[in-house]
Amino acid sequence: MIAKSVLTAVVILGGMLATPVLANTLDEVDVYQIGATGSPALDPGGTSIGGAPTISWTHNVSDLTGPFTLSIVAEGIDTGESDGVYVNNNFVGYLTQQGFYSGAFNLNPGPGALPGITALTTSVFDVTAWIVLGLNDIRVVVDPNNWVNEIETSTLSAVPIPGALPLLVTGLAGVGYIARRKARAA
Repeated sequence: MIAKSVLTAVVILGGMLATPVLANTLDEVDVYQIGATGSPALDPGGTSIGGAPTISWTHNVSDLTGPFTLSIVAEGIDTGESDGVYVNNNFVGYLTQQGFYSGAFNLNPGPGALPGITALTTSVFDVTAWIVLGLNDIRVVVDPNNWVNEIETSTLSAVPIPGALPLLVTGLAGVGYIARRKARAA
């Protein structure tokens, strides 16, 4: 009877450990900035849409309990475009490309993409090694060969590491079960 209870506890704890750990959003910024290396960046009608070759913003961190992930939603990151992402002056990767090319941009700061012209892509980076307490500088350097994009939102999250206590309890329950089984067999 006790062995069955121990086995049930082991199964329940194992199930708890297998449950996905959800990220804890620390800071979310609506960036809504156009990045452009053309001078000036023009829409298909010849109207200037502004933009800067480097887009920057900050995320505030009050607790260094990580690991940390940075998610950036961007519009108009065409195939072959290499828009570099930097955290506190450290290169962390490139924005995810939308999978097609369109020269027909007409980006306006704000949420959403233009159907058939641009798409929203989400880029996720492990930035644990570069996050500091306080303000963290995030930059996107626009690829000089592909001249325009728009950064929509940026989210900094902490993914909690599963605690050691449930692992210890599971291990002890397993050892107890094996010991009881051996004692019964003897």
